[in-house]
Amino acid sequence: MFVIHIIFILGAVSSVTSEINISDSDYKLLPPIFHIDSYEECIQENKTFCRITIKLSPINNKTKIWNLIEQTKTSKRFYNHDELYYAICVENGLKLGQNDAFLKKTLSEFYTNKYINVSLQATVVEINCQSYKYQIKKFDLFVLIFIILYLLLILVATVYDLKRHKGNKSLILFSLRHNLEKIKRNFNQRNCEKLKCIQGIRFYTTVLIIFCHTFCSYAGGYIGDTKYLEDFSLNFFRHGLRNLFVFLVQTFFLVSAWLLSYNTFKIFDKTKRDDFFKYLCLTFLNRYLRLIPPVLLMVSLSTSVWIYGSFHGPIKYVYSDREYERCQKNWWVIFLFLSNHYQQHDMCYFTNWYLSADTQLYAISLILLIIILKFRLMKIRILTIFLLISIFIPSMVTFIYKLDIIYRITPENSKNNLFQSFEFSATYTSTYSNMATYILGLIFGFVYFRLENKPIFSKKCFVLLWYILFTGLPLSVIIISSFEFNRVTSAILAGILKPMYALGIGIGIFGMSQRIGGFLKSLCEWKLALFFGNITYSTYIVHFGIVFCRTALATRPLQVSDYILFVSFVQDTFWSFICGFLMHLLVEMPASELQKILVPKFSSESDKKVKK
Repeated sequence: MFVIHIIFILGAVSSVTSEINISDSDYKLLPPIFHIDSYEECIQENKTFCRITIKLSPINNKTKIWNLIEQTKTSKRFYNHDELYYAICVENGLKLGQNDAFLKKTLSEFYTNKYINVSLQATVVEINCQSYKYQIKKFDLFVLIFIILYLLLILVATVYDLKRHKGNKSLILFSLRHNLEKIKRNFNQRNCEKLKCIQGIRFYTTVLIIFCHTFCSYAGGYIGDTKYLEDFSLNFFRHGLRNLFVFLVQTFFLVSAWLLSYNTFKIFDKTKRDDFFKYLCLTFLNRYLRLIPPVLLMVSLSTSVWIYGSFHGPIKYVYSDREYERCQKNWWVIFLFLSNHYQQHDMCYFTNWYLSADTQLYAISLILLIIILKFRLMKIRILTIFLLISIFIPSMVTFIYKLDIIYRITPENSKNNLFQSFEFSATYTSTYSNMATYILGLIFGFVYFRLENKPIFSKKCFVLLWYILFTGLPLSVIIISSFEFNRVTSAILAGILKPMYALGIGIGIFGMSQRIGGFLKSLCEWKLALFFGNITYSTYIVHFGIVFCRTALATRPLQVSDYILFVSFVQDTFWSFICGFLMHLLVEMPASELQKILVPKFSSESDKKVKK
């Protein structure tokens, strides 16, 4: 395994470093891709910002500068330097529509004269001077009143609880004191669980996802130092980290399926119960109601004026205003958990694609588990068949449409927001592209159920093999994904890389549940990681808006470096978990407790006997 890794690393390095290179002196000759006029001066002069797209073409094909631009268009590492995005200040008298053609012509002549010294002709192909005007509507007032009343309810419940009243149990559920004590109690109980490492892995995965989106918040914005992003893949560590980003969410799919499978087999173990339909309905209903409250709050804020209408900026329309428009149009899709397939290009609150895919796979898995429980003697065969089908589907889609093995985060697709394209959907957000990991999670849940109390790693060679697979499989996936392959090989790898990554994580969790792992186990079961692991769902829900506000609020091209990226990541992580904790404490926990009172939960026969 070690030798294979060395070979892959050498191959990956040669693949990355064989890209075209442009010297710093030549790079400075290229026109800046992004530009923003002084926002403060424009506002003081009572002028309007317009976003324009400029297309460059050569006046003389043989010039050095045009040859450099042509080179950038042949590599995924670079932006297309013949397309520029500028936010400029114009007189308010130039109204979009009436003077659109005139303004385009005037600006084209201006930028042609500006770049005439490098023999480039500029043509303004798109101009947008729109500035969204927010108006307070009845729905906005309803959201504001609801939030105020809800906060008053929490205040009243907390005071009521502090005075040690025991009468109204439903009211106490909203008490801050009650919920803080419950967090502490649940944390102490979880310290005794064999699978507590899952919470730590959730925490670290969430942190890495925040880092991924911190990177994307720069890559998808108006950037001053474009060369940094274009050179990002030249460093092998950074290149591998960028590949890792597209596999991180597989851990969530794996864990979700694992716990569903384990709990299902545990409930129906050694019993002849056949109330499967009741189990399906109650289990799915409880999960749906558990997910909805934090989502409801975020959607309410996304479809009201209170956040988006409270700040301004020269490029705000490109990002936050369009997000507001999408949420006004498609907010209802979120509650059906169809965001990853229905009008994905107009998706409200982008991270909801994961909740949609996970909910769809959860429903499919529930049905599959019921089929397995009805035909228990065929469970291995059924799981194997579904695993092979879930690998085959993305492989066939990749082959038919000639797709890459993964969706690569490149400067160009970040600039043009191709994260809402068919390729992104087919290789990343679609239900079928993540199904193999979910089926693998069901298998792990069943294996863990059968072997939970049986020592497996009694021999040192098994422990060594565990270390190799736990670290080696994910690392191999990251390294392999550094390459580009022919059509057939890409199709095969597209189907197996995600479950291969998840297999390594699953083996790691299983081994730690068997009390092996040393430092890795201690790291995953670190008390702070376990604590924050409990609030990863709420953190995931809120972090997207926190991270990408820097993109929408930029008043000048963003500068980026390793140091700036790291500092931004630390800040994003800190505020995401702070807001996630508040969401968990104020919304998720009270709603979950209220749900347990109002909605029955399917229990095993042993649980019923204990209650009696």
